[in-house]
Amino acid sequence: MLLKVAQQGNVEDQYKLALFYSENQDAKMQSKAELWMIKVADQGLPAAQIDLGQWYLKGTNGVKKNYNKAKAIFQKLADQGNAEGLYYLGLCYRLGYGVTKDFRKAVELNEAAADKGDTKSAIYLTTVYLLGIDDVVSQDRNRFEYYYNQVCSKDKFECLKLHADIMDACGKKYSDNDFTNPDSNINPVCRAVALGMIKAISSLNGR
Repeated sequence: MLLKVAQQGNVEDQYKLALFYSENQDAKMQSKAELWMIKVADQGLPAAQIDLGQWYLKGTNGVKKNYNKAKAIFQKLADQGNAEGLYYLGLCYRLGYGVTKDFRKAVELNEAAADKGDTKSAIYLTTVYLLGIDDVVSQDRNRFEYYYNQVCSKDKFECLKLHADIMDACGKKYSDNDFTNPDSNINPVCRAVALGMIKAISSLNGR
């Protein structure tokens, strides 16, 4: 029934069919997912383009991993100002998928996406401006707070996940002794999260 409806040419129905095939556990059925998703993506449906790009990044849903195809899809979306396209293109530059790794470019793309309300980009930028990236981005308390608040004012669950991301980033930056030594020159946000005492960002350092 869904196939017959999709064959009538409605792009939304074709998208549903592509998702149906992708979720099927039968390999033969799943192999049809890429064909239909490409068909829908070529018609300009952003959701389908994002899904297809992610499939190429991960090599899932019967699709072979192909970073170059993924990057091309996200580049097209980013050029159109699509927030998710900007985020995933930034991810490609961050990880070197289909392009030469470029953290500065990744940050620029994620900032553009965050300005359009993309939460994933705001989460990434929060950790970037918390600790900085050597020779690329300096620590910036104001930018950190800006993106932190962008996440935590919108979604409590994402805020909790962000705390975990911050703790992970801090754990890679500092040793256990840094956290427990009150005289260590540790980032105050890292210390607060590690001690389980993070509150409103404005209260840190007596602000």
